[in-house]
Amino acid sequence: MSFGKRQLVITLLIHLMCYLPVCSQKKTDRQVAGLNGLVKSVRVESSFFIYLFGELKETNSNRQSFTAYDRKGNITTHFSYKGYDELIIRDRSIVKKDDLEKKGTYSYDSDGRLNDVVWVNSAGSLLEKDLYVYEQDKLVAMVRYSSSGAIEKKQTVVKPHSSL
Repeated sequence: MSFGKRQLVITLLIHLMCYLPVCSQKKTDRQVAGLNGLVKSVRVESSFFIYLFGELKETNSNRQSFTAYDRKGNITTHFSYKGYDELIIRDRSIVKKDDLEKKGTYSYDSDGRLNDVVWVNSAGSLLEKDLYVYEQDKLVAMVRYSSSGAIEKKQTVVKPHSSL
């Protein structure tokens, strides 16, 4: 190999070694959601118009969800709210009832891997718990337990066969 080709190969290898760590980095929940920067939380609200007593009126905003992130970009808490069926018309005005449907609290291990998500209802009673199982650094299973402790769902991650 001539000096010019060797220098080109070495340069390409150096660039490849610098590029690989960037490609192999795990995306945070915040990045997966398409958020840039240190976003602390996202609240999703919506409103719609109804024809009421001969007038077109916009309803108050209706909360749909709220998601909080830690400094690393991991979800720490997610709230889901009931939808439009909770709107009430009273005295020619619209009163909304934003009841919490469920809340998920996320916990992570020291390596930043999701350990579990605990889901509770508006009264704080346990609905279900999702546990995440890892082998080395790879997620291999998610197990969902009901409030009674019974397994509701077990989802395994299929590993592709390696050809030797």
